[in-house]
Amino acid sequence: LDFSTFDALVVPSDSSAAAELQAALPTAHVLKAFNTNFAATLVSGTVGGHKTTVLVAGDDAAAKQALVAAIQAGGLDAMDAGALSRARELEALGFLQLTLAASEKIGWNVRIIDGQGTVAARSSGIQQAIASKPDVIVLGGIDSTEQATAIEDAAKQGIKVLGWHSYAKS
Repeated sequence: LDFSTFDALVVPSDSSAAAELQAALPTAHVLKAFNTNFAATLVSGTVGGHKTTVLVAGDDAAAKQALVAAIQAGGLDAMDAGALSRARELEALGFLQLTLAASEKIGWNVRIIDGQGTVAARSSGIQQAIASKPDVIVLGGIDSTEQATAIEDAAKQGIKVLGWHSYAKS
């Protein structure tokens, strides 16, 4: 993150800081975690009454499992976010959260609801998000036409909806 302007990540758009670190240290087991969590949610262990979830990405399964175990031993939830190549998306999500919070468009509390790869689970997740009455719902990687009714419901309740790697199927 360019801390002088808060308007850009400082790595190439097709890379991540974690990938740059892995390239510089090829024998290291680099993991990406914690950057989508604000310090207050890590300390409290909760986000809006729900247990804080830490996303973990990396290419070494043993290293990733060790970190997940440590996170869980600390009383938080952890979710395997995939390979280290997913660090690009985690860094972008962290950047989005930080810039929205810094500009006071959202609070510092973030809750992640997994759509589990099905239309029904995504619909249920969006309804859970709406029911929690957040300031903003960030929809990541979904077909916005598939969830148009839920998006309209959120808007009617004054909840801002942002698309992140979202699209509309034609």
